[in-house]
Amino acid sequence: NSLAGAATINSIRKTFGGQDSGIAWSDVKATIFAVTNVMPEAFAAAGKAYKGEGTIAGSKLDYNKIRRRAFSAEEFEKTGSVGTAIDVLGNVFTLGRAPTKALEFEDTFFKVIANRMSLMRSAYKEAERQGLGKDLDEMAEFIADYVYNPPPSAIEEGETVAKYITLQSDLKGGGEKAAHALIKKTPGLRWFLPFFKTPLNAIKYASDHTPLGLFWGDTKKMLKKGGADADVARARIALGSMATAVGFGLMMNDTITGGGPADRNLKRQMRDAGWQPYSIMVGGKYRSYAGFEPFQLF
Repeated sequence: NSLAGAATINSIRKTFGGQDSGIAWSDVKATIFAVTNVMPEAFAAAGKAYKGEGTIAGSKLDYNKIRRRAFSAEEFEKTGSVGTAIDVLGNVFTLGRAPTKALEFEDTFFKVIANRMSLMRSAYKEAERQGLGKDLDEMAEFIADYVYNPPPSAIEEGETVAKYITLQSDLKGGGEKAAHALIKKTPGLRWFLPFFKTPLNAIKYASDHTPLGLFWGDTKKMLKKGGADADVARARIALGSMATAVGFGLMMNDTITGGGPADRNLKRQMRDAGWQPYSIMVGGKYRSYAGFEPFQLF
């Protein structure tokens, strides 16, 4: 966790007489508390999303520009028996749109957790700023009210964090325009690419957590800001680099696998020998991590 790493960096700096950046272990405790208490809410929100009820800003599916029901009578502008037939075929070929619904379930589940983590941290910091730490009951009441009635700035920050964690940050520059232009110029492409932010954000997320973040992206901007943002940025780079090094070592001995070779015959031979793509070896058996974002995107 980048926040824990930032708290560690700040603690070490203060030990040697350096300036306090503002990141403390209380921030980490607040986020852990949020995670352990938000599960019922996250599952409830995810269940609503599975039914098609949006519950939080941002989504892997861009409803404004890419229709959710691409294979439908409404999309083809047909009615009567032809329209009914199209709807039936759409449900059959998309398995009742289960993959799309499952994607919404996962997306909302993690967004709610990330959002509440951000709000809880903001509430805890504000309570400390107001000097409520001495009275635990008063502090708990303040935090509860803050989380369920947050100020606009906290809501915006929570939504930003939720989008970042789920690889749905708003694209800047020409990225979004280029993606929309590609979809518009390629007939039928939007049926097969119901989301386009995720791959671009995955690349950005990966670079933010490696030394590349020193030269571009959000991590570079955070380093320039200094203070708490800079500590979080340093923690991102350090933890990301360590995870990359460990992952590379696991990959070299096939403890963790990727897509495998392009040669189908060679891949089939490897499968016959017990190898499995996009998996990690646990207890002598390969366990698939396909669908575990953002790793499954690479």
